[in-house]
Formats: sequence, C-alpha cells, structure tokens
Amino acid sequence: TTGLPFVTLKVAQTLDGKIADLQGHSKWITNEESRRSVHRLRASADAVFVGAGTVSADNPALTVRTVKGRDPLRIVLDTALATSPQSRLYSRKRDSRTILVCSHRALRHHRKKVDVLLRRGVDIYAFRADRTGLIPLRDILPVIGSLGVTSLLVEGGAMTFSSFLREGVADKVVLYAAPKILGRGIEAFGGVLPRRLGKETRLKDVSVHILGDDLRIEAYIQS
Repeated sequence: TTGLPFVTLKVAQTLDGKIADLQGHSKWITNEESRRSVHRLRASADAVFVGAGTVSADNPALTVRTVKGRDPLRIVLDTALATSPQSRLYSRKRDSRTILVCSHRALRHHRKKVDVLLRRGVDIYAFRADRTGLIPLRDILPVIGSLGVTSLLVEGGAMTFSSFLREGVADKVVLYAAPKILGRGIEAFGGVLPRRLGKETRLKDVSVHILGDDLRIEAYIQS
C-alpha cells in the first residue's frame, strides 16, 4: 500500500551497547545460536542492506548459511564508491544479486571501478546526495520497493542504523545482546542526535528470547 519495504534493523551488540571495538572488529560478539537465528532472519527477508563501512570492515557475504533458505537480494549503500570491487558481496560465485547505491558524483569520478563492478554483475543505482554528502534513505526506499522488495533487513553499520532512525524509516528492531562488556567501542546508534528523556525513540510490543547466554530482543518502533 505504501510502495515501501518493511524495514527491520538487526543489531548484534555487547551488554553495554557496542557493535564493534574501536578498530571496527565485530566477529564474534554473539554466540552460534544467535548467529543461526540471524541466518533464519536473513532467509525470511527479500533483501539485506548494509553500509560501506560494514563491507570494508567485515567483508561479509550476506548469504544464508547454517540453515536452509534462499539468499536475499544484497544492497550496499556506498555513497562515495569506497568499497573494493574484490569484496565478497561483489563475487559472481553465488546466485545472489547485488545492488550498489552511490551518488551521481561518485559514479562520474570512479568510472574504472564502476566498469569492474558492472562486469562482476553488480547493478548500480545512483542518487543525488544532499548538502551533507549523504543520500536520503527516503529517496532510496521507494526504488527498493519498486523492485518487489517488501521486507528489508538492515545489518549495519552504526551510521546506517542511525540514519534509518534519524529519518524515521525503520519499522522494527531485532537486537541480539551478548553478556559481554567492551567499554569503549562503536555504538549501534551513536550517530543519532542526542535527545532528552521524553523525546527518545520508543519501542512497543517487546518480546525477549534467551538464546544460550545471549538475549534476542524484538520490538516495533512507535510512529
């Protein structure tokens, strides 16, 4: 009815809210049972969405493993075309289709990289960046919806999570919390503008499940 996908943010973090250490390392925060749960979640989504930072730091495949299920469409938000064409997401070894989203400026300035990506079977969609150099998610989501994507799983990183909350285009959060305290590190929503109590993003219909020694917290974002 809206033409937009239903957006779920998948977060894996320590008990003190860190999704990676200060060097960007995040493998493995949660346990194997939680990771299997993530693969089931991924298999149920039409598409998965990550930012360039996650691709550069983790080099993920974003395919379904350890459980039976189809591989989703993979979407990378790489405004400046900074990711390596050799990244696993751009491999043609799997049947998974990959879309890269970048700015018009990056498309003009990185023609050689664009040609390599196109030869690897990557579809590239270019958008106009705003004054801050970012592409508004509100411009991207209708295009994703037009591809038949009704469910979008956002798997990182911190800037991407924060952008979905700032723009008010996320519908649900599935958070895996491991019983670990990291101290200093990268926060899942560190890019959200600070708010005072009473003005925070509120969640509803919360459910909690125990996965080994991890917690899986599932909730919907109040509009």
